[in-house]
Amino acid sequence: AGMDYFLTQKLSWNLINKFPYTTFIWEGLDGSQVLTHFPPADTYNSAANVKEVVFDVKNFKNKEVSNHSLLLFGHGDGGGGPQMEMLERLKRMEDVDGIPKVNIRTPKEFFDLVKTTSSPLPKWTGELYFELHQGTYTTQAYNKWANRKSEFLLRDIEFLYGIGSVISDLAYPSTELTELWKLVLLNQFHDVLPGTSIGLVYKDTDEHYAHVLKQGSNLLEKAASHFSSYFNTSDEPALKKRKTSDPDPQPVKESVLCLNTLGWSRTAVCSLPEGTPSAQISYDKKPLGLVEGIPLGFKYNNLKSTHYDSSKISIQQNSNGEILIENEYLKVKFDSTGGISEYLFKSTGHQGIPVNSVGNRFVLFEDIPFFWDAWDVMVYHTEKRRDIFADPNSLKILETGPLRVAFQMNFKISNDSSIVQVVSLDILSPILRFETKVKWFENRKMLKVEFPWNIRSPHATYSIQYGHIQRPTCPNTSWDIAKYEVCAHHWADLSEYGFGVTLFNDSKYGYSTIENTMRLSLLRSPKAPDLQADMKEDHQFSYGIYPHKGDIQASQITRLGYDFNSPMKIYPAFGTLDISYLSVDSPNIIIDAIKKAEGDNNLIVRLWESFGGRGTFKLSSILPVKRVFRTDLLENVGASLVWKLGAVEVDFRPFEIITLKFEFDK
Repeated sequence: AGMDYFLTQKLSWNLINKFPYTTFIWEGLDGSQVLTHFPPADTYNSAANVKEVVFDVKNFKNKEVSNHSLLLFGHGDGGGGPQMEMLERLKRMEDVDGIPKVNIRTPKEFFDLVKTTSSPLPKWTGELYFELHQGTYTTQAYNKWANRKSEFLLRDIEFLYGIGSVISDLAYPSTELTELWKLVLLNQFHDVLPGTSIGLVYKDTDEHYAHVLKQGSNLLEKAASHFSSYFNTSDEPALKKRKTSDPDPQPVKESVLCLNTLGWSRTAVCSLPEGTPSAQISYDKKPLGLVEGIPLGFKYNNLKSTHYDSSKISIQQNSNGEILIENEYLKVKFDSTGGISEYLFKSTGHQGIPVNSVGNRFVLFEDIPFFWDAWDVMVYHTEKRRDIFADPNSLKILETGPLRVAFQMNFKISNDSSIVQVVSLDILSPILRFETKVKWFENRKMLKVEFPWNIRSPHATYSIQYGHIQRPTCPNTSWDIAKYEVCAHHWADLSEYGFGVTLFNDSKYGYSTIENTMRLSLLRSPKAPDLQADMKEDHQFSYGIYPHKGDIQASQITRLGYDFNSPMKIYPAFGTLDISYLSVDSPNIIIDAIKKAEGDNNLIVRLWESFGGRGTFKLSSILPVKRVFRTDLLENVGASLVWKLGAVEVDFRPFEIITLKFEFDK
């Protein structure tokens, strides 16, 4: 993106460890580097007096490589900026014996000077972990849920309209998408999405997200309707519009059209359009079908020809209240308190839960931080805990197959708070899914769900933006101890040789893994700055657990994380042609975005490498592409690539973000 320099003073607030450098090179997952500076005055509100200028120099941690530092002066964090007396003091300190030399420069001038005058700088590779504000991964849960849903919804809209605008007369909704994206990005401001704003802000964001989700859903349905109102007569990509003299199309009986907006094939149990004949009706009265999707495209599914062995999935309840669920991958026992007492992964024979331990245990922790309620959760918060048990009389079977089994259980947290959870297992999936609704009216409490795994590993792996990283599970050092609560996106994984388990989520960001116990943070109840933060009748979220015998790369954990957050979309079928618009031949390449280019009507395709390896992949498309260019994130055109026989080959390095521009004849 052309960002060469990075500055923050936030890590000076670390609660446990002092960061060792002031000026250094920060290297990311993909090997990219930025010149980084942490202003040593440890403030962004300097009064520009002699004391702070002298402290700035004394606190500079690597003077042996650089003689320059930045002092951030003025009334910040609320506004006001620099005052006349501050400017006057700085002017008087320009060249005074006994104190550092002072000059007023722009940040760019400062960084350019450091770049040209410093000795070789130290390098910090990987995460800059901030040892405070870990509560922001969880506070204001609905806000985070709506953000995640909005991101995936807008991604799908861009894909459909991007393709449709190239191969038909579907107009790309640039104005509408810009408005919706700006609302989503506005609410990713550093006090809004983290959950640290006043209550009035979240009244606004509720309205913003309601607008985004409603308008976005309307746009998506309009595009899907557009595609279904056309029909194809060959494998050509162009949609051929139905003639006005043609009769209105009729849905093909017992068939559906599956839209898969991800870049790989997948098969899943999905909710079908109302009235579709189906093998099973869900507990919430929706027809269910086993549906296949192809990469980034539409696939016709004849439900009558779908084959599966219904004997391979079962659910039963014992006289003591225990629930047993099983498919060809898993055999799981829930005790009468709602916990997983046995978790057998059939392909390896591993028993995932240790003896005398229980998984899927809800735990309520006392959550009273030192400093700021909404921001912080402290290292000591796990010392006061209360396990939450299901009402044994509430466990009841909801679905018995043949495509999915499910049961419900209820938990009482307090007189004011409760949980209703539906656990389900599909016939062809090893993912055990937990759909959870929470009534939450607590005071300075934190709700987590924990899984003690029969796994020994010194580190756990966490999904982050465009990659994954490992963090320690054993608190050997103060740096390890500080990572008692960490952030992640779609999943976290704990694995040893031959066996591992991934914990997926659809809207949560806070995890912790200490030794063999992994926890997902679900809800908090801080009382400042919003007294009513997260007080809500109907929080809704889902998480899932997935056993695997290979490592996270061989087990395609990243793809499954996308699957968990982006289910396939099912529509009535008016034709029988399958069509995939783009695909890649490498399992480690994720097609993350397809959108109209800024400034013209061509397409941008953004991909990233997800395994941490290098090589060459082939991107194929049936679109009428004439030229392909590599660009940066800002879509500045770079090298031209060779488009030949409907494909282009692209080199990649570990965790690289790749942006391509597809040009078409006018």
